Amino acid sequence: YGIFAGLLVACLAQLFFGLIGVPLWIKVISAPRPLLLSVIAVISVVGAYGYNNSIVDVWVMFGFGLLGYTLKKLDFPVTPIILALVLGGILEENLRRALIVSG
Repeated sequence: YGIFAGLLVACLAQLFFGLIGVPLWIKVISAPRPLLLSVIAVISVVGAYGYNNSIVDVWVMFGFGLLGYTLKKLDFPVTPIILALVLGGILEENLRRALIVSG
């Protein structure tokens, strides 16, 4: 019963903070778009650098951002890309296992 009680407390806390936070999020979203995008970019760069304290992570972030922007401009569908990223490793591992078993 402890897990259910904890879950109930967590849900009630989420409801409370959600109701309190709605006016704050309305103010954040109504900020001017250039300001909002600048803040998001700075937070993203700081987070990427802070993960390993390496500038390489920031360059990787920019590279994947550029890749995402290019794919969006070329109208690539998102679903097959996500499926490929999620299932690619599993497929590779099971293919290797099947090839080893078959000789």
